[in-house]
Amino acid sequence: MAAFLKRKARKEHRRVKLGFEDRRTTALRLAGLELLAISDFEKISIAMLTKKAGCSVGAFYYRYPDKSAYLMQLIAVTFRRLENNFENRFINTEGEKPPPKISLSDFITDIVSQLSHKEIVGVIRAALKLGSTEPEALRYYEQSRARITAETVNLFGHESRKKIPEKRIREAMQILFATINDAVQMPNSAEMELGGKEMTAFLFGIVANQIGVKPESV
Repeated sequence: MAAFLKRKARKEHRRVKLGFEDRRTTALRLAGLELLAISDFEKISIAMLTKKAGCSVGAFYYRYPDKSAYLMQLIAVTFRRLENNFENRFINTEGEKPPPKISLSDFITDIVSQLSHKEIVGVIRAALKLGSTEPEALRYYEQSRARITAETVNLFGHESRKKIPEKRIREAMQILFATINDAVQMPNSAEMELGGKEMTAFLFGIVANQIGVKPESV
């Protein structure tokens, strides 16, 4: 029976990796996002997850061998969806006309808003905490950061009068992510509200200054 469940779990993991989810898998994923938004993963039990998802414990184990595997899959899918959302808004992925030009201000505002959403915050916090013992969890976040940074270089690497050095843009994005990570991990100690107007304006100013352009020009 145990071997059967493991085979089923592996099959389900492959389906999720390819982007497919059945109704209960979706319910379990959404339940995890809701719970991580208000609590650390150590305090979330499988019983809590299945109750929130409205399914049985057996349904959970049919899909995941344990809580650790579930969390890793949740982190992977969440960051993959974050990248997809980013691509849909800012990147031409279909070979058709390019997306409309966006200002640096609107671009930074959008990124900060996305990364400050309570459900994304919960997953980022989980990935950062798990990363010390489960490097794979942190890798998914690092991949998303790298993708967003690379596309920032593509979008803003050329200003009307001069070419902006790639190194400056990458350094600016590192500062942006570090500021958000700090607020995610220690919200009570953060000087600025995560995703608030003050933080967004601050990060926009930092990025503009770091890449050496006037805020009003981008």
